[in-house]
Order: sequence, then C-alpha cells, then structure tokens
Amino acid sequence: SVRHPLQTIAMSDSRSRASSFQQKFNNFTQWTMQKLGRAEETKLDPEFENGVAKFHATKKELVALLKAASAFHTAKLKLQKANEGFHDALAMTGSHAKASPEAVSATQSYVTAGRALDSEEAKFNDAYKTEMVDAIVSLLEKEVKECELALKKHSAAHLDFDSCNRKWKKMEDKPRVTTAKKQALEEELKRKAKTFNDMGHQVVNLTAIVESKKNTILHENLERFMQAQQQFFERASKYMMDGDSLKSKLEEARGDEPEGGGKKVAESKGSDGEKEQEHDVKDEVKETKKEG
Repeated sequence: SVRHPLQTIAMSDSRSRASSFQQKFNNFTQWTMQKLGRAEETKLDPEFENGVAKFHATKKELVALLKAASAFHTAKLKLQKANEGFHDALAMTGSHAKASPEAVSATQSYVTAGRALDSEEAKFNDAYKTEMVDAIVSLLEKEVKECELALKKHSAAHLDFDSCNRKWKKMEDKPRVTTAKKQALEEELKRKAKTFNDMGHQVVNLTAIVESKKNTILHENLERFMQAQQQFFERASKYMMDGDSLKSKLEEARGDEPEGGGKKVAESKGSDGEKEQEHDVKDEVKETKKEG
C-alpha cells in the first residue's frame, strides 16, 4: 500500500522520494478520473468555496491598490523634491548681496515656512510608504502567499482523500481482502480525512486574516492619510497666500512705485509749470507799467 509521507520520515531519502512520487501519481490519476466522470469527488462546503472566491477577488484588489498607491507615492516624492529645490533657490536669491534688509527678512520668513511645510510633507510621504505601500507589499508577500500555499495543499489533500476513499470502496466489495488490510486502509482514510479537514480550516483562517488586514489598510490607514493630506493642503493654501504677501513686501523693499504714483508726479509737475507761467505774466505786467 502507498504510505503517507509522515510515515516515511524515518526511511531513506530514496524511499521517501518514491513514496512522494507515488502519492502525486495517485492524485493525478484521481484528478483525471474525476474530470472524465469516472470517479467521485468530495463536494466542498459552499461557504468554503465562497471564501476562496472572495480571497481571489481580494488579491486582485490588493494588486490594483498597490499599483495606485505606488504611483501616488512616486508623484508625491517628485513634488517634495521640486518644492525643496524651489526653497533652496529662493533662499539663495533672498541672501543676494544687493538685496535690501527688508527683502532678505521677508524672503527668509517665507523660506522658513516653506521648509517647515516640506518637512511635514516628507514625514507624510514616509508614513504613507510604511503604512500603505509597504503594508500592501507585506500582505501580498506574506499572508496572501501563505493562503495560496495552503490552498494548494488543501487541493492535494482533497485529491489524496478521494483517491484513498475510492480504494476503500473497492476493497469493501472484495471479500477475500483480510481484515487487517481493511483496518489499515480505514486508518489511512481517517488520517487523510483529518488532513483534508485541517487544511480546509487553515485556508478559512488565512482568508479571514487577509480580509481583515486589507480592511485595516483601506478603512483605517487610508482614511487617516486622507485626513492628514487635507490638513496639509490647508496649510499649503495658507502658505501660497503668504507668498502673495511676500511679493508685495519685496516690491516695497525694491522701492517700486505704487499704482497711480506716476499720475501724481505728472500732476505735481503740471502745477509747477502753471506757477512758473503765472510768475512770468506778473513780471511782464510790471515791466509794461515801468515803460509807461
């Protein structure tokens, strides 16, 4: 009779490999006969099958989520680098030797606020990578793979049990088979049934773990990061408004004339011209009187 792998641990490697090959061959034979409709297949529990189908859908969802999360994180890193470069360049411009003290002070304040924002963005990006991108990768590489391996083992145990069950039913119809052989095969059938059931429970537990961790990533981590991102955008909006204020301060520091200033100067020049003309007229009147 074909020995279970657990019964061959103490045997030589050659005997162990032969037994494993025989078991795989029996399982393949059982699978082929089932596909041809010449052997019975133990029906799986509908709840178990639904759980397995949900697991495959969850894996597909996680792969798509990882792609989107990675793209978002890459874009955020590029934006972070661009902002840091902008503030470095602005700091160099503000510290130019020809810049007025007022311009230097206003620029430094703006750069300081911008770099504080850069620091917050960097922390956000690091946390997002750890609790979103890395968490999804870990889930796919660990629990999902463990569940896939358990599914393969469950499928093998399913075929192994059905193959042994088929042998048992054939033996029941043979009266010449000794009681000892029947008892041995019955014990083997019980062991294979237990392995089959245990693997089924393991698959159910692993699919539940995968689903729970996926929900944590989506409902807790993602929601927290969405709130943090909203707060960051609010601070960034204030920073942009401060940028408009800096522009005005820099214009004042350069001595730029406010709008309408040119008009007042022209008006002033016009008044001065009128006064000069008035003085000229008075002088001419005085000279005329003298000549008379």
